Amino acid sequence: MGGLTLVSDLYCPNCGGIAPQQVKYVAGMLHRVDCQRCGRGWDVGHRWLWYHYLRHWPRRLISKPARLANEARRHPLAFALGFPVRVVSKPIRVASEMGTIVGVFGE
Repeated sequence: MGGLTLVSDLYCPNCGGIAPQQVKYVAGMLHRVDCQRCGRGWDVGHRWLWYHYLRHWPRRLISKPARLANEARRHPLAFALGFPVRVVSKPIRVASEMGTIVGVFGE
């Protein structure tokens, strides 16, 4: 499954102190925290993850034209050169992101 995994020293309620925690993100949202000392893990509920992921879709869709226009104004040459690749790659990236979110349910 895709996503980002980091290790950070955080408070563990099971150990009762600061311990290294493996923190997993999926689509930019917290998914799971596992204590590296005691092995106890905490999952973010799948419904919560799905709800919050989908909740941001309308805002992402509506704001995309403005974000593209802003980028074109700030970096016109880079925007013009990269746009054709982005038109092809964006649907693939969105499908991958959705697959990652859906894959969480299989864990």
